[in-house]
Amino acid sequence: MEKVVLYFSVLFLILNTGCSGDAGFSQKTGTTREVSSSNPQETSSEIVEIIDVEEIKHSCQSSPLKTSSITLTFPKPSQTCDWGVNGNLGKRDSYFQARIEQTKSLNLPEGSIICDAQFDFKEQDFLYDDHFILLFNKSIVASSYNFEDQLNKGVNNLLEYDWSLIAGMDWVNNQEELYCPQIPGAHSACSFPGHDQEGQIKLSYDPLYVQSIMASGLPSNHSFSMISIGDNDEMDCEHSEVQFTVQLKYVQ
Repeated sequence: MEKVVLYFSVLFLILNTGCSGDAGFSQKTGTTREVSSSNPQETSSEIVEIIDVEEIKHSCQSSPLKTSSITLTFPKPSQTCDWGVNGNLGKRDSYFQARIEQTKSLNLPEGSIICDAQFDFKEQDFLYDDHFILLFNKSIVASSYNFEDQLNKGVNNLLEYDWSLIAGMDWVNNQEELYCPQIPGAHSACSFPGHDQEGQIKLSYDPLYVQSIMASGLPSNHSFSMISIGDNDEMDCEHSEVQFTVQLKYVQ
């Protein structure tokens, strides 16, 4: 499979890893590890390769599967919305004005294709203000708002996160929902509390769903990201700590 190497992205990744708390985790098959460092306002590594989903499926079926169990922690942000900074706008009621982004790299071997991902969320009362988005690489896999009219769609119509397309848009109440994108022929199920409510998180995606995410583009380092969004309040962009373990099956 031909790979396209982006030298700038690789250099960035090397420099970033050198000062990140993620450095030094074992890459061995079947390991369990925790990833808990944050890269505010960074949502995933640069996409370096886009592959047809059938080729992804073939690789997963024909190559030896490796496993890894990784615990991810998204701590409660140390501050609320940083208004007017780094692409954020000023306060405006009922508009998407500012966000805080946290990204956790999975640190699998470069070029890995994830074939399956099973989630286990610990018992925790999840609370967020005002909205949140959960990304697997660049793809939205869960959200408290339906952004289908604003964001670009990738493979199988999965929404691709881009803050520049969200910033400043008005907040339409009937678009608030437990958004769990569906893919034809694949299964996904999401459960989480609504806006300003406490509750548990449960997410489930079958292998075909995960492989469709891989087909949307292979980054040099797979990641999950939590984005919290606010409009105008002093407590906006907050969320309670979220921790889950993801059981991965992947090929190289």
